[in-house]
Amino acid sequence: MEKEITARLEEWWYDELNHIYWGNVYDDIRERWWEGARIHTSRVKKGQSNLKEGDTVNTLNSTYLLGKKAETVD
Repeated sequence: MEKEITARLEEWWYDELNHIYWGNVYDDIRERWWEGARIHTSRVKKGQSNLKEGDTVNTLNSTYLLGKKAETVD
């Protein structure tokens, strides 16, 4: 069963040290953040480090759609 997408991350990148994704969040159905806020996910499940645009990333309580990947990390 596919999980409901809870938000979309744009300009995202994967933090290998902490096993989280950073990005600007949009379309948050739970209204936790304002549009475009820079957030990081909670730890992601194993095997979700090499994702690409259009993939989804799952945390314990959320599913994020990955939009455009960041070209550089600042």
